[in-house]
Amino acid sequence: MTHHSWRVANNCLYHYIYTMSSVAEIEKALQTLPVEDARKVAGWLQDYLDERWDKQIGDDIAAGGLDKVWEKAKGDISAGRVKPLDEIINDQ
Repeated sequence: MTHHSWRVANNCLYHYIYTMSSVAEIEKALQTLPVEDARKVAGWLQDYLDERWDKQIGDDIAAGGLDKVWEKAKGDISAGRVKPLDEIINDQ
């Protein structure tokens, strides 16, 4: 998404959300947008959710929340209990 598109989507979303308090109101307002604006808002929302996900994973890693999973994965790799990713993707 270009900077201009992000700014337009952000402005549209801010305008709608600023005056609304419920998900139902936001959904209804989004349905009134032209398709191109709705796509910009969807792109902005996906970027926002991706950033939130990345932050949560980073916080979990920093707090040691994935240490047990990583240790198990290393053990599975050492024991040969894993397949190369291309085998899984190609269902071989």
